[in-house]
Amino acid sequence: MTIYFWFAVMGAISSCWLIWFIYRPLKSNDIDLDKSNVDLGKRKQSELKQDLANDMIDSNQFNQANSEITRTLAQELNQTEQTIDTEKYGVSIIGIGIILSFLLIFSFGIYQLLSEENTVSDTVNQQEQQPLSLEQSVKEIKLWLLDKPEDDLAWASLGSTYAELAYFDEALESYEKSYQLNPLNPMMLSEYASALFFANDQKFNQRSVDLLKEALEIDSTLPFALYQMGLFAASIGDFNLASTSWKRALMSIPAGNPDRQFIEELLAQLDAVMEPEPIIAIDESEQESYSVNVQVLISEKIIEERSDNDYLMIYVKSAQGRPMPIAIQKMKLMDFLGEITLTDLDSVMPNQKLSQSKEVIVVVRVSESGSAIRQESDIQIQSDVINVRDNPVVNLNL
Repeated sequence: MTIYFWFAVMGAISSCWLIWFIYRPLKSNDIDLDKSNVDLGKRKQSELKQDLANDMIDSNQFNQANSEITRTLAQELNQTEQTIDTEKYGVSIIGIGIILSFLLIFSFGIYQLLSEENTVSDTVNQQEQQPLSLEQSVKEIKLWLLDKPEDDLAWASLGSTYAELAYFDEALESYEKSYQLNPLNPMMLSEYASALFFANDQKFNQRSVDLLKEALEIDSTLPFALYQMGLFAASIGDFNLASTSWKRALMSIPAGNPDRQFIEELLAQLDAVMEPEPIIAIDESEQESYSVNVQVLISEKIIEERSDNDYLMIYVKSAQGRPMPIAIQKMKLMDFLGEITLTDLDSVMPNQKLSQSKEVIVVVRVSESGSAIRQESDIQIQSDVINVRDNPVVNLNL
């Protein structure tokens, strides 16, 4: 049942009570006023007659008093009839209906007014309590920036919101504007570096690393920047730097924060990688050696467009897991003869030999800087998954 039904029930009950209240004095009045006045007049006349018989008054006084009693009785009877008529007919059915209608309309109006106020209040409270969606946040920040385009924090917030929406082009543009307004905000610098990382297929480039360095120069205890620096170090095989960065990040994260457990897990994985493997004496005659032969055909266009001083890097990495190279050869582009063979001698880590790997991917990259971090100007191609134990020969066209 709706609230309106209960309101109608309460209105009907109130109406019945009002009608009963109005008519109750007449319905419950059992006194006969006419009879009472007549009896009183007769009693007074009887007393006068007795006074006359006892010679207490003369005939003139008797006649005068009797006339007054008669006249008074007649007046009282007339007033009683008028009072009764007024009580019976002074409050008409129409009047009662008007009163009831007014009360019901007035009550319903008050109820509606209070209901609307409560509804508006509840709506406002819900809007205040309900957080804005990411799209709404973008609109609100943009409106704010129309009036205050020099607000570097607002630009950083817009970049963060765009990054959460995976709109990385817009995020990078917003972060760059924030950077131009205030390049000394370490949190913005680390967030900017993170957006660059995800925009570059989750690979660090020189710009993102430079931003992290700038952030840590301003605040060397910033956990987010230290975490990212550790990721970068691990990606290039610098496990000592990765361990140092993550341990420093752990010191800056308060107890109970879920990020602590995440960093601790990273450190545990890193310790497992860095732990030296037990040396087992193996008879050289029984030791198997595996290699990967890579043949690369470089197009004439690339040879013409690139400098002879550019670098050519050819390496294998695990098909799953960490992206750092397992074995690599690096040379000047002009020195490449079209073919190389990767062996255990080219392994990056002494405890992770090429011959110990199985499924890998071959990567060929032409780089102007020769940095381990891929740059925007780099040209790169990679093979399908191959098995080192097959001593494969890989042909790639660049």
